[in-house]
Amino acid sequence: RYTGDDSSRRTIELGFRPVAILVLEGGTRVGFYSGSVYAYWGGLATSNYSASSEAGTVVSTTSIGFRVYAKGYGASSSDKQVTSNGLGHTYNYIAFQ
Repeated sequence: RYTGDDSSRRTIELGFRPVAILVLEGGTRVGFYSGSVYAYWGGLATSNYSASSEAGTVVSTTSIGFRVYAKGYGASSSDKQVTSNGLGHTYNYIAFQ
């Protein structure tokens, strides 16, 4: 579990490169649509493929863990947001070694 800090790119260290990582905001959400805004909160990434959206990379693996992102979050002009590191949000993850 981690709490988002709103940095645009953040590495969560596990001490190993996961074969796959599943990130869920609040334990249940990978995204939502509200009016005209698409927000991507998490997803499933593997060592070969990142979880991505039209807004950019949402979750990716690294040699020591995984990386999460915050892009367009809170910007009223952005209709697509990546918020796998949204400020104050709690995220749960499952890492497969």
